[in-house]
Amino acid sequence: MTYNQLRTQVDALCRKFATELEAYRLRPLVQDFCDEMADAVTGDKPGPVLPLMDWVQVLFRRMTGRGFRPHNLMALCGYLERCLDGRVLPQPNDVLRTLLPKAAQRGLVPRSLEPVPF
Repeated sequence: MTYNQLRTQVDALCRKFATELEAYRLRPLVQDFCDEMADAVTGDKPGPVLPLMDWVQVLFRRMTGRGFRPHNLMALCGYLERCLDGRVLPQPNDVLRTLLPKAAQRGLVPRSLEPVPF
């Protein structure tokens, strides 16, 4: 098998499993984001508290920096707003479900069990 044939097969598999790969690769980024937001909201780290839209922009800049094409800006903003209004911490699985609705529909990202209050 030549290199070009292997490359073609790998590209085909990447297209076939694009949603799974995106969820897998995005998970650590979302986990770090949720940890940072939890630290800022609970007051564990000193510093200014960012407005909600700035948090969304931080995540989207990180996503674009790593090669992801961010979608669902308003959906993520709505989820984070509901978290702050309900005084619960954002959960990585729920952020992923908001960012990747196809992955959520296919059952690739489970729902968070219970909200964690702050």
